This record gives sequence, C-alpha cells and structure tokens, in this order.
Amino acid sequence: MIYILLLSILAIILFLPKNWEGLIPYLRQMFGKQIIYPEDMKTKERLINKALLSLSCDPVWGDDGVSRLVKYDYQNGHFCMRIEPHKSFVRLSYLFFFNTSMEHLSLVRSLCNQVNMNSEIERIIYSLNEEQNEIDLHIITGVKPTEEDTAEMLRRVMANIFGWQNAFVRRFDEVMNETKEQDGEDKELDDAEWQRELFLLRQQELTHQEPNEIRTSVMTPLALETLVRKVMGLEGFVPSEMTVTGVGTTTVTGRDEVASYNLAKPLIQGQAFVCQEAMVRLTYFDLRQPDVRRQMAIHLKSEKSDGQALYFRVTMTIVPLSVSRKVHFESDLNRTEANSVLVAYDLTSPKQRTDEFLYMWKEAQEKQKKGETDGLTAEQQMISECVDRETAKNLYHGRQLYLCERYYEALLYLEDAFNDLAPYFDYMGKTVLEKFHDLCYYIGFCYTELKQYQKAFYYLDIISGLRRITYTTELVNCMVNSGDVRTIPFINSLITQMQLVQDMDDEEEDESQDHIDKFINFLKRRKAYVLVERRQYAEAKTLLNELLDDLESHDFAIYELSFIEKNEQNPQGDHQIDLPG
Repeated sequence: MIYILLLSILAIILFLPKNWEGLIPYLRQMFGKQIIYPEDMKTKERLINKALLSLSCDPVWGDDGVSRLVKYDYQNGHFCMRIEPHKSFVRLSYLFFFNTSMEHLSLVRSLCNQVNMNSEIERIIYSLNEEQNEIDLHIITGVKPTEEDTAEMLRRVMANIFGWQNAFVRRFDEVMNETKEQDGEDKELDDAEWQRELFLLRQQELTHQEPNEIRTSVMTPLALETLVRKVMGLEGFVPSEMTVTGVGTTTVTGRDEVASYNLAKPLIQGQAFVCQEAMVRLTYFDLRQPDVRRQMAIHLKSEKSDGQALYFRVTMTIVPLSVSRKVHFESDLNRTEANSVLVAYDLTSPKQRTDEFLYMWKEAQEKQKKGETDGLTAEQQMISECVDRETAKNLYHGRQLYLCERYYEALLYLEDAFNDLAPYFDYMGKTVLEKFHDLCYYIGFCYTELKQYQKAFYYLDIISGLRRITYTTELVNCMVNSGDVRTIPFINSLITQMQLVQDMDDEEEDESQDHIDKFINFLKRRKAYVLVERRQYAEAKTLLNELLDDLESHDFAIYELSFIEKNEQNPQGDHQIDLPG
C-alpha cells in the first residue's frame, strides 16, 4: 500500500508543470478549489475596483488561475486590467482601438515605432488577423494603484491613451489622404514630418532614441574611417587590418585600404542586395593609447528597399579589454561602446535634389527682392539672404536631412555652412544672426543624437544665453545624457529663474505661463533622472512624488519610482570612492 502511495505521488510530481505559475491552474483543475491570491493582489483589486466605481465604470472581474482580470468600458473605450502576483505594476490594455487592411502593414509598423519611441510607458502594438486579412491595433501600459489617488491616476492614464490613439489615427488618415492626392506614397517624407511633430512635442527629452540614418550611394561611398570618426567619436583612429565575412571571406590590410573601405560593398552589388548579413572584424589603434591594439566588431544587416534606396543597418561595437594591471576595472578600456545607424544606399542620381534646391533658392531670392517675406517657407527663410549659392545649398540640404533625422549626413552640410558663416559672426544682421543660431542648434542636436556630447556642447554653448526654451532644452539633454558633473547646479539655476518669472507673471493667464510650467516640469524630470543615475534615491523620490501630480510627468515618475524600489531591494554595491589624503 505504501509503495502504491509513493508511486502515485511520484507520478503527480512528474506530470506537474515545470513552472510554478502553471502549478496554480493545475491544482485548481485537480482539486476544484478556489485559488487563494496573495494579499498584495487583493489590495490592488480593492483599490482598482473602488476607483472604477468612482469613475462610473461597471467592472467585470474574472481570473485565469494565476492573475486577476477586470474588464470595463470608459468613454466608449474597452479596457482590460491584469493583476499579476508579486508585481508592483498592473497591466492596462486598450484593445482593438483601430484596424486596417493588411496592405498597410509597412505604414502601421512605422507609426507604431514612432509612437513607441516618443511615449514614456505607453506602447502601441499590432496583431495580424489572417482570416480577415486585417491588422488590429492595441495600446498597453502599466499603472501602480495607491491608497490616495488611484481614480485620478487612472483618469490621467486613460486620457493619455486616448491622446495617443487620436494622434495615431489622425496621422494614419493624413498619410492615406496624401497618398490618394499624389501619384505615389512618399513614406520618407511622411516619417520626417511625423518625427518633427513628435520632436517639437517631446523636445528630445528621451535618452534612448531611434537609431540614426545616414545615406550613401555609388557616387558617395560609405568610407569606414569617416563613419568610425563621426559615429564612434574616434578622432585618433588609426586602422590596421580587417577581415570581412559575407559572400566569402576577405582580408584587407594597409591603413589607406582599410580607412577607405566601402561598408556597402559586402551587402550590395549592382544596386541590389547580394547577401543578408556580413561581419567585419577590425583591428585598429587609438592615438590616445597608441601602444594598445583594439578590436571592433561591425555587423552589417540588410533591412528593406523602397525603390529609391536600399537600407541596411551598421552596428559598431568596440570590444572591451580584459581587466589587468594596466586596465583597471573602472577604466574606459574595460567598457563596451556600441552604436547603430541605418544607412540608406541611394539608387537615384543626386541631380533631382540639386534641381530642387536651385528652384527653392531662386524663388526665395525673388520673394526677398519683392518684399514678399511672409510667403517664404521655413527652408526659404533659412537660405533667402545667402548670396553664396554653396552656403545656401549646405543650409538647405542640412536642414532637410536634420528634419528627416539623417544626422550623420546632415552634419556634412551643416558644418560646412557653419565654417562659411562663422568668420562673419561680428558683422551679421539680426535676421542672419538668428539663422546662424538655428544652425548651431541643428549641429548640436545632431551630435547629441550621435552621442558625441563634447562636440554637441561646443555648438549649444554658443546659443546657451539666448533664453530660448528649445535651445536650453537641448543643452540640458546634452548635459544629462553625457553625465556632465555641472548638470544639477545648472538645472537648479534654471528652475529658480523660471519660478521667479512665474511669480512676476502670476496674475496673467496666458500661453506663456503654460510653456513655463511645462519647461519647469521638464527640468524636474531631467534632474530626477540624474539623481537616480547617481543613486541619490531619497532626494529623487521627493522630486518624483511632486511630479506625480503633473499629467505629462506622471508616467515617468511612476516608472522611475518603480526603478528605485527595485534597486533598493537589490542593491548593486557601494560605489563610493575614497580619495587619498
């Protein structure tokens, strides 16, 4: 009898699910008993149920054996929340808010990527309905119930969800309408315009951005040395040799041969992809450590073609050196450095772009002569007073590429324009000086995107005293993202200045007050980010709790507070440095 009992227990163990979460529904099915959920789940359920009732919702609760689920309608939207055990956040889903035909999959992917890059914790995802040949769109995010303001928090989060829904649908409809009016669909232009709208909205606050895009062609090959210097910031780069593995394996030796090697060559031949991936193993020296041989891995991967260009991704990774007597644990030589850019290999002649510029430039000159300055486009305003055609061309193409987020290529034009105009700085009129300031901003922005922060700071510092919010915002982002030790005092001084302006204009209710409020909250978010980076958690939590009351900052604050909580529970060790003496 005992042997039979032991064999039965062994059989049950063998057939149990391997993961413990799967054990709960298994036991429920076996014994038919009500699952006892952890206390933290019961608390969240109570807080959420109370909040939904206060919002005049009719919550319908259920479970899947592991999680608690609640479905409800709010302002004609169908929502679902999932409470999972031992997780501080509750997943909130807004399902099937939009659907479209499968033929628009490329556009849907593009818009999803653009929203997800600029939203803080909301994510738009899509699912494919093969039976109906349709794409369904959904928004997911996370909320953290509290005793104080769960209802207000839910109201703000759902308002934010509706905002991203409206932005997505509006932009989708705009692109579709423009496509109907034109002979063909210009996705590159659509993406650039959408990115510009989001850039103006977010002021490039996010640290992690979509990888940048650069362009090359038969006429302008993508030289390895040029890319390494611009993207990885290796000004003292001295190549030695490299091995290219794609369609076969090739070894390239000699400094000039390696430096001028065209990185499109392993993937593209005769205006078509010849393979999907290639690897480059590069050996080089950095003049900052001329006695140290360094290695870089370059991964090349084909992406897509739109008829006008072939796109491929270049991911560059500097291999760290092992810790030794010469290489300290905290040394830069022991850190992995990586960057990724999207390359567009043009299949068309540059003549069309040149003709477009000449038309814009001549039209701008004519309108300027006739005094019709109100009719000038933004690009024409930039180039209208440039007598030198080459400088005007650099300004025009540079700004276009900047708007399209092709930062590497934009710098080639913008820096040439800067070098042409800088010698005349003391003699510039007001209009030209404003254009020069914008030029500094564009260059600083591009270098910030490429993570070349010292170069970015040089250009942004030129315009730092002009008291323009966009300029100052970019300078703050540059300092924060680079870990500049002056960041906190600089942000504190800006907050103090803005609060003084608020106090002086307290009785006025206009748009300027709203801009100041948003700018102050932006500064507080950036300051909180730095405090978290420096592990000054107590001060960071005080600031983040203040930001919970701001609609645009609420999700950021929730995310950072959760990050702090996780790191306080799992500390990574004391990073205090003891100085000699």
